[in-house]
Amino acid sequence: MSGARPGPAKPLPCAGRVPILRPMLRRLLWILLGLSATAWAGQLTTSQERVLTGIARERFSGRWTDLTTNQLLELRKKAEAYDERLRERHLPGGMVVSLRFASTNSPEPISFEALENSAAWTGLYLTACSYRWAVLHESRSLGDVRLVLEGLTRAARSTGRPGVIPRFAGRAADDLYKPVYSRFGGEDPKRPGYGRLAFRGEGDQANLVWLGGPNRDDYAAVNLGLATAWFYLRDAKMRGQISNLVVEVVGRMETDGWRLDDGKGNVTFADPMLVTAWLRTAATVHPRAYAEKYDHQVAELIRLREDAEVPETGFPRYGEIRPAFSRLVNILALNRNETNQSRRIAIQDRITKMWQRTSSGLNPWPAVAFLSAFERIPVDSTARSVIQGVLYEYPNPPRWSAARDLSGDTTVERIEADGRTHARYAQPLGKRPVFPFQWAESGTLLQGGKDEPVMHPGVDLLLPYWIGRDVAVTPSEDSVAPLDLKLRAPTGPGGKTNSLPSTNAPRRLGPAPRSPTGASTGASNAPVRR
Repeated sequence: MSGARPGPAKPLPCAGRVPILRPMLRRLLWILLGLSATAWAGQLTTSQERVLTGIARERFSGRWTDLTTNQLLELRKKAEAYDERLRERHLPGGMVVSLRFASTNSPEPISFEALENSAAWTGLYLTACSYRWAVLHESRSLGDVRLVLEGLTRAARSTGRPGVIPRFAGRAADDLYKPVYSRFGGEDPKRPGYGRLAFRGEGDQANLVWLGGPNRDDYAAVNLGLATAWFYLRDAKMRGQISNLVVEVVGRMETDGWRLDDGKGNVTFADPMLVTAWLRTAATVHPRAYAEKYDHQVAELIRLREDAEVPETGFPRYGEIRPAFSRLVNILALNRNETNQSRRIAIQDRITKMWQRTSSGLNPWPAVAFLSAFERIPVDSTARSVIQGVLYEYPNPPRWSAARDLSGDTTVERIEADGRTHARYAQPLGKRPVFPFQWAESGTLLQGGKDEPVMHPGVDLLLPYWIGRDVAVTPSEDSVAPLDLKLRAPTGPGGKTNSLPSTNAPRRLGPAPRSPTGASTGASNAPVRR
C-alpha cells in the first residue's frame, strides 16, 4: 500500500524519553528519514530469489550468496529507521502500538491500533532491545529497555490485582487511546465510554485504562522479554525491576490456580509449557523461592508429554500458526536461562526439530530463534538464506496495513487445507497480507489483511534483525565479511558437526572445544544443509 509518509507528530503521551525538538526540526527529521528510506530500497538478485523459491518448494535451486556490503548497509539503515520511528511514535507509556491515520497522507495519527496483542509485541520488542544492547552496548538501548520495563510494570499493577498482564494499559485522557478503549470488546451500555473489556485502573494507577481478556501469547512474549533482558543486562536496578515483576506475575498465576484471571470474569487456562517457562524465569531471578518448584514442574511436564505422546511440530504450513508461535516463544524462554545441561540439550533438540519442520515457510523468526538457541552457532545455510533474504525483502518504513488477494493469480499453485484454499508454497513477502507482526501469520494465505491507513511499528523486522546481528547472520556492513557457506564445518568423530562459536561478528571456522570426557561441546545436533 503506497502513499506519502506521515509528517511530524506531536510527542505522544508518555512517549519514549527523547530530546524535545522544535517543530521545524522535527519536520526536517521526518522528511530526511522519508527520503533516506526511499533511497535504501533494493531487491534481491535473481539467484538469491531463486534460492528462496527453492527452499519454499523443499528443493535445491542453487547456493545462497550472502548479502553484499551494499545490501547489508541497506538492511542496517532500514532497521535503524524502524528503531527511530518506533521509539518516537509507537511506544506510548512503554508499550508497543500501531497507529491509525485518516489517510496515508495525514500528518497526525487519529488513534492507536492493534492493541489486542500490544503486550505480546511489547515483550518481543523488549527481547529485540536486549539483543541490540548485547550487540552495540550503547546507552540508547538501555534507555529503551528501561522504558519498556516501566511500561510493563505499570500495566501489571493497573488492574488492582498486581501480576495480571493486561493486553494494554494507557492514559485514560489520551485522545489517541479513547477511540479504542471506548469500544474494546464491544460497547458496554452500563459503562458509557468504555468497552466491555476496558477498565479503569485502581489505586495509584487510576489515571489509566487497561484492556482485559487475558491472552497466553501476551504472557509468553512478556516472559521471553524479561528472561532475555535479565540474561544480557547486568544493571542492578533493572534486574531488580525484572525480578519484582516476574515474582508478581508468577505469584498471581500461582494464587489463581495457574489460570490467567483478570479479575473481571475473564479467565483462560495457562498451559503447562507457559507455566514451566515462567517458573524457569522465576527460578533464575529468585532461586531460593522458585528453583524447587521449577524442578518439580519440569518433571511434571516431561511426564505429561510422555503420557500423551505429544509429537514435535513446527509451524504448520497451512492454517493457524499462533499456537506454534507461542510454543516456540515459551521454549526459547526456557532455553535462555536453563542451567541443567541435559535439560538444555533436550530443549535445544526441540527447537532444532521445530525449525527443521518449518524451514519451507520462509519465516525468519523460527530460523533466527533456532540459531540463537546455541552457544556455538549451528551452520545452517537454509536458516541463513531465509533470515537474510526475507529481512532484506521487508519494506522500508512506514509499514502500512495491506490486503492481498492472490485468488486470481494463475502463477500461484493452490491446495485445499484446513477448510480453505491456500497457496501450495510460502509466497514472497511482497505478496503476503501485511499484519502487525508478520511472522505470526502463515506465508501461504491467498487472501487476508486490510487496506487501511494503519502504520505498524516493525517489531517483526527488529526482533530477527538484532538477534541475527548477535549470531552474525545479519552483520553490519563494516564488520568482518559474512561467512562463506561453501566452506564446510569440520566434523568430529562419528560425523557430528562442530558448529561456530557465539559472537557478535563472524569468526574463522575452527575445531570445537572438547570436554574432559572427549565429547564435543556445543550444538552437535544442529543440522548442516548441504
